[in-house]
Amino acid sequence: MITKCEWPSFQHDVDKISQKLRHVDWDLIVGVARGGLPLAVALSHSLHCKSFGVVAAGKTNSEKAFDLGYTMEIIGQPIFPEVDNCKNVLVVDDIVAVGDGFSMVQCMINEKYGRNLNIQFASLYADIENIQQGPFGDILNRLYSPNHINNQMIWVQFPWEEGDETIA
Repeated sequence: MITKCEWPSFQHDVDKISQKLRHVDWDLIVGVARGGLPLAVALSHSLHCKSFGVVAAGKTNSEKAFDLGYTMEIIGQPIFPEVDNCKNVLVVDDIVAVGDGFSMVQCMINEKYGRNLNIQFASLYADIENIQQGPFGDILNRLYSPNHINNQMIWVQFPWEEGDETIA
């Protein structure tokens, strides 16, 4: 089943995530490209964090709904800014199904900025049950996602994908 996320719903979710994470003084926000970039940019403005990084990664084999690969792959070198005394990092993606992508990005961040960090995660949608059952369940206590889905049954079409005929 394909579910559409419209712009008003996206903004509502940005507001919910911002409310939940506003208590932290974020030093860096890292968006997982492509899908996580719209949310990461919106959160960087809402949370007043100007330091922004990008990690290009992918799990889907194509743009067709449910054409999922099995493991997240990092594509190219991450782009991380120089941040003095980096302590609080927020990693953002559109959907987290397993947690492997967040885990890989966390390792890259630790390599760049050290291990003594508060790394948290945010996504628009999360397959909580699938994450709990898998090897990356430890991310759940640091993940905030306002929408819980079964990623095997629901494909989310985002407003920035409008007009993309390859999704259906």
